[in-house]
Amino acid sequence: MLRSHRDSRGSEQNPSHLFDCCRIIETNNDSVRTQRAEEGMLKAVLCGFSGVIINDEAIHQQLIDDVLLAENLRPDAEEYRQRCFGRSDRDCFKTLMDRRGRVLNTADYARLLTRKANSYTSWFNAQEPPPIYPGLEDFGFRVRTRQYPMALVT
Repeated sequence: MLRSHRDSRGSEQNPSHLFDCCRIIETNNDSVRTQRAEEGMLKAVLCGFSGVIINDEAIHQQLIDDVLLAENLRPDAEEYRQRCFGRSDRDCFKTLMDRRGRVLNTADYARLLTRKANSYTSWFNAQEPPPIYPGLEDFGFRVRTRQYPMALVT
């Protein structure tokens, strides 16, 4: 499964190279083994949207920061990277609020999540064209020419 455009250090990878470096992961008795995917081994290609198809990690951080500021809390870029990167908004807000000693109920979290989601929707709708990663169109073409089913998962 293609899950990310970033390597283990968080560096961006060109999506057109994703197909060349697909890995098959097998688990067996608590050990993990990887091998290069051979032609015909892949059954489908599953891609996430946010941060994989579309280059939006910076706006997610900015919108989380905006919500924190509205709550009279100071954003911290390093804390965001360590605690929120790659996690759901709900997990991010819970972690950030817990670390600041804020106790929120379900309605409070819903309010924060709604504010962030509405801001993201406004941002996304204003993008023309959407900020997809360079090489993504080539990657999609290569997947289609090999006739692999492709799905978007979030």
